[in-house]
Amino acid sequence: MNSFKAMVMVFLLLCPAAFMDAKPQDSGQKKDGAGEDREKPGKDKGEGKEQNLVPEEEEITDPTMCAYCKTTGKLVNPFYETYGHLEDEVKFCSWAIEKDKEGCGLPWTPCWRCKNEQLKARAIAEFEKLVKEKKEWLVKRREVDAFLKPRKPLLHLETEHFVWTWNIPKLTFKKRAYREHEALHLFAGLMEQFYAEFQKVHKVKEKDNFNTFHQLFCFERQVIARKACMKYGEQASPNGKVTKQMKPSVFVTWWNKTRMPSEEDLHRDFIHNVTHLLTATYKTWWWLYETGFAYEGSAHWWEVYYYKKATSYCFREVNSLSNWVAGKWESKVKKEVLAGKELSLAEILMLPGGSLTAKQHMYSWSYVDYMMFMDPHKTIDFFDILKQKRPAREAFLEIWKSSVLGFEEKWKEYVKTEYQIQEDDVPLRRRWRR
Repeated sequence: MNSFKAMVMVFLLLCPAAFMDAKPQDSGQKKDGAGEDREKPGKDKGEGKEQNLVPEEEEITDPTMCAYCKTTGKLVNPFYETYGHLEDEVKFCSWAIEKDKEGCGLPWTPCWRCKNEQLKARAIAEFEKLVKEKKEWLVKRREVDAFLKPRKPLLHLETEHFVWTWNIPKLTFKKRAYREHEALHLFAGLMEQFYAEFQKVHKVKEKDNFNTFHQLFCFERQVIARKACMKYGEQASPNGKVTKQMKPSVFVTWWNKTRMPSEEDLHRDFIHNVTHLLTATYKTWWWLYETGFAYEGSAHWWEVYYYKKATSYCFREVNSLSNWVAGKWESKVKKEVLAGKELSLAEILMLPGGSLTAKQHMYSWSYVDYMMFMDPHKTIDFFDILKQKRPAREAFLEIWKSSVLGFEEKWKEYVKTEYQIQEDDVPLRRRWRR
């Protein structure tokens, strides 16, 4: 009996939990179910836009819940709820940074009353880093204002492929009115769409481009555009317009309502000149200006692609509108080809962009149109050979497997077959074959 008692005493000393009210092992579940398999804060379960806001660089060990931010450490920025449809598609916007004093245009702000101190600290650190980045960008952009000295602060905006400087107070596009800030976002979006369309139609990949970032300036007044041409376009322009196709890639313009009375005209002018920038940076970074028919023909092709007409030109290329071939070009070219009065490709092949007459612009478009009909990717490769300053005859033989004369004969057959005498108003973009 004594030995049995001794054994029991030893067992109790070694394993006290066996006969005591020990706590059950922590399975991560609470009796009331409130903490059952609780997700890490921020993990998206589709329960609201606040989800998935907290980065998971390190595990959150603080279990405290917060009703204010749903335990994310972040709150949706009220400013963003109003203007997020504009700011979502851009990287930086000077108007948003300056207008939103609390959130600097960000989608969220820290939950300053957050009960989870660990999440709160992380959110504040992330927020301060993003705010610093935006403010540093704005300081850099305000250097443009300091140089140009505008009457009021300029608007600046950056997207994936463009950084903008803008001061068009208002415009109406497709029967909708836009104020200055909205108008800038409108055109920024339009040009990003154009960039994507250019890549798609030409079958160009991002890695094929020597440069993928371009600076665009658009002003209300000519006088400030002239200053910008000197500083950022690196050349004087009495007309206040420069397309600089070397590094950095820059287009400076102003809204000359005499030459571009409508907002669609302004958009078409951007399409024309940004085409110059994109073509110049494909593979070999150089401009096509010395081969005027390709330089202007490609830019006009994109105008017609979007609007069924081409009205844009550089001031030094065509001195006035008096000799500009207005109206639809398909029918005009076809009538002249049928009458045997067409302009030969050999006549314009070696002319620089500045030497082209208005009629030669029209034929430049048509020759490029035939190239695009055959193969858009080969067309831009053809341009690249010309940028390398190789003889044009080599480019025709290598890309089109034809002499210049042979190419022209095939072009005539294309015009006779594909062009319309009675043209419709449907832009090429809506019936593009490829």
